[in-house]
Amino acid sequence: MKYFKIIITLIFLLSCLNIFAQKKRKFAEHLIYNTTLSYLNRSDAAFSNIERQELAWNNNVAVSLTSSLYFGIGFFHIRTRDIATFNLLQKQNYNMAIAFLQYDIYPIFAKKFVLPKEKVRFYPELHWGYGNYCFCGFNTTLEAENAHYFGYGFGMDFYVKKKLAISIGLLAYDPLNEEIDASSRDYYTYKIGLSFDIIRQ
Repeated sequence: MKYFKIIITLIFLLSCLNIFAQKKRKFAEHLIYNTTLSYLNRSDAAFSNIERQELAWNNNVAVSLTSSLYFGIGFFHIRTRDIATFNLLQKQNYNMAIAFLQYDIYPIFAKKFVLPKEKVRFYPELHWGYGNYCFCGFNTTLEAENAHYFGYGFGMDFYVKKKLAISIGLLAYDPLNEEIDASSRDYYTYKIGLSFDIIRQ
């Protein structure tokens, strides 16, 4: 995951250098609402009789700053269940707010390889998260006050209609708080959902 983070960050930064070579869109010419779900069933070799089920619902809004660069804010609601041999040990709810940047690199490929325009958004993503959820191991509590995270990954939106797209993605999280167990770093999650273009000109 360390190399994945480096690659995503480099792609994002290099893509941003291309901003000034593009024809600029006006601010907020494109506004997208995205809702996704992610589910993970985790286990640990040291706690072989326990599994942790995590369901996260992510809602965010992104606005175009240029033709490819997007800024957004979002909200995660995370539900967890710890189960030991089919017996529920505990279930909890957590929340996390995020701010993120996305850079759509699909137009670059569409122009170079003569692909259909505006049929796909493919974007590396960097974000900062803040909340009370700890992406921790089985031997520590999940609740953490003032937890900060650096997130990175990518997403794809496949348009099935002019303003409706199916979204998939992969995100990883790096905790920034020193007190959070280092073994929990590079936690990742998959997501799938829908994107709705509120404004698309």
